[in-house]
Amino acid sequence: MKLISKAMGVWRKLFTSAIVSVNTRSPKVALTFDDGPHPVYTPAILDVLKKHDALATFFIVGKAAAENPAVLERAVSQGHELGNHSWNHISYTQLDPLALVSQIKRCAKYISSKKSKFLRPPFGHQSYLSSIIIKILGYKTICWNMHAEDWVDHDQAYIVERLHKLTKPGSIILMHDALFDNPPGNPMVNREVVIAALDEFLDKAKHEFEFVTLSELISAGKPRTLPWLRQHIS
Repeated sequence: MKLISKAMGVWRKLFTSAIVSVNTRSPKVALTFDDGPHPVYTPAILDVLKKHDALATFFIVGKAAAENPAVLERAVSQGHELGNHSWNHISYTQLDPLALVSQIKRCAKYISSKKSKFLRPPFGHQSYLSSIIIKILGYKTICWNMHAEDWVDHDQAYIVERLHKLTKPGSIILMHDALFDNPPGNPMVNREVVIAALDEFLDKAKHEFEFVTLSELISAGKPRTLPWLRQHIS
């Protein structure tokens, strides 16, 4: 039984691991934004990032990218990085292998740089099958070690306090520049509170941290990985 348990542990580590943070002495941190690009909110976030000389990584949804190519061009021109977040934000745990490969490859057409192949599964959902396919396609699965809870109807003060309290050197922070395919009645579809909170947080944290792309953060230390088999964000 111990041998079987050990073998399963090795299997999980090899095939389901995701990078969640980086062990580093540098004060570098990676801001990551999911579900865009959005024609209004992504440019507003780009304005905030430029104001504070901060870089970020945007995990894009291919369908949104096809509709907003100029926004992506601007993000890349400002030095930000792009990652793969599927074609239309469906959970990978619901897909057969061919559909999953299609989701990843259709999105990849809109990512200009092929040097860093980072992927974040929609909703953070990952199964044994999806994790193996992601690795076969040559991607590194990127998750997070803290999130802003910005898909919940929190006020600006809550988001700023959470970000400031939980951010540490080497953190990978999950935020959203859009909420893909959410109904208009969802109050958090409007990102104005989140954008204001980001502005305030970066102003407070600029003397503590350097906000960089994932590639730069990973090169600054040793990536910390965890087995990641999830059906929902917890």
